[in-house]
Amino acid sequence: MKVLLVLFLGVAAGLGVGYYRWGQDVAVLPDSQEPADIVRDTPLPVSRELSEFEGLVVVAENLIQREDYAAAMEVLMEADIVAGTAAEQQAGAHLLREAVNARVAELRRLGLLDEIDHLYESLTFSMPERAEYYILLAEHRIEMQNGELALPVLAQVENHHQLGAQARELICQINAPDEASPLANIPLIRVGDQFLVEAVIDNEATTRLLLDTGASMTVITPGVLLDLGYSLDGPRAAFNTAGGLVRAPVVEISSMALEGVAVYPMTVGALELEGRVAGLLGMDFLRRFEFKIDQDQDFLVLVDRRSQ
Repeated sequence: MKVLLVLFLGVAAGLGVGYYRWGQDVAVLPDSQEPADIVRDTPLPVSRELSEFEGLVVVAENLIQREDYAAAMEVLMEADIVAGTAAEQQAGAHLLREAVNARVAELRRLGLLDEIDHLYESLTFSMPERAEYYILLAEHRIEMQNGELALPVLAQVENHHQLGAQARELICQINAPDEASPLANIPLIRVGDQFLVEAVIDNEATTRLLLDTGASMTVITPGVLLDLGYSLDGPRAAFNTAGGLVRAPVVEISSMALEGVAVYPMTVGALELEGRVAGLLGMDFLRRFEFKIDQDQDFLVLVDRRSQ
């Protein structure tokens, strides 16, 4: 197979040389001149043999035009070895990148994602000085949810003078802790600059509470608690209100839930509030969770339970 490839490259290179010379030697005759006049007036063309690098590039370009990207890549890796100047190295690298991108796109269309991994990996083995293919291999593995296999690849180029910063950023991305999935996104009802949230008490009564991160204890109006059958003749606690410090009954309810996320049991204050709200949702509920208030989307996001 290797003999056939060498033979193919030799023939193609010869064709490339012939094509190059043909392009140099053929002139278009203007209508007003005879061939003899053109021969007299035109200086003899200066022709030269293509270098080995140029011949390989001609072969690779023909292969790319025929969409044989895998073969073009092999030829261009050979061209990279024989490139004698920085300009040749740059031109070869550009053409190789074109062939690689086209081959990767082809493999994606065919759903051969493992072959993409093998392609990038083979390039890092064959051309270890080309850091860009380490980055592409790592990005592909991250895309395939295989960050652990991307880490050793990135470690080889994390100090590269040009792509090291990108490699280190990808390493941080892989090592970053996964963001916890929300337990619930609870709709908030905006009233002026305040928010109301619907809560379910003891799986029976649904009521709207004012979200108050400054309140240490949740408060429910006495009427709601009495309707649920609770007595208000028990212990009392002090509460700071707009009218000053007051003492009000405290009751242990069976549960309080927001969008199915519940706290069992829970002690609340029985206190009348101004306005039409049935109580305040305080930090005694919220501190059981990691939470955030999304004021753009009007959601209370409960992320996960804190250890008690």
